[in-house]
Amino acid sequence: MDYKKNRFLTQEKLDIEAFQVYANLCPKNYAVSAETPYGTICDVISQNETGGTVLTEIKARKGKPEDYEDIFLEPSKWNNLMKLWRNKGLLPVFLNVFEDSHDMAIWILPQIKQASFHPNVLIYGSEEVDRIGLSWKSAYYFKYVEATGEYTIIKPEKEYIKKSIPAPRYYDSSILNNVSNETLFNL
Repeated sequence: MDYKKNRFLTQEKLDIEAFQVYANLCPKNYAVSAETPYGTICDVISQNETGGTVLTEIKARKGKPEDYEDIFLEPSKWNNLMKLWRNKGLLPVFLNVFEDSHDMAIWILPQIKQASFHPNVLIYGSEEVDRIGLSWKSAYYFKYVEATGEYTIIKPEKEYIKKSIPAPRYYDSSILNNVSNETLFNL
């Protein structure tokens, strides 16, 4: 296995551990969850307590939330996750975990009114890529309180999100047993 893939697989394991902390904060949204294979469009597929399907993409970041003006998501992930929402009713969410503070932020992608486009963003020190920028104003922010070891939630600013949280519209639990990009797009 090449270095880059091994590094990403190691990070994926850490992402899943962070997801489990988040899922425990929102048990109604994550009644049953399954990790997806490396290379799938999202990291975790879940069913909420009513059986609706939720796709969660996870990103661990160095530093603290205040170190970032916008949070970046790959345009292909944005496009594919939103396509699955529009065409299949699979609810896409983007979870970010900040390693230095243990804070978490989640964007419910169909709820976002506006995202920005950032061309030629420098990643890994030398690679230029395009990214979608998600505003903090449209995030649900889980602030870790060290004194209590618990999280408090700070909700998004109303003018930056659509009026209500959308509900998943896909209800087939068998999808948790065989997750792949092909499975998701051929529902």
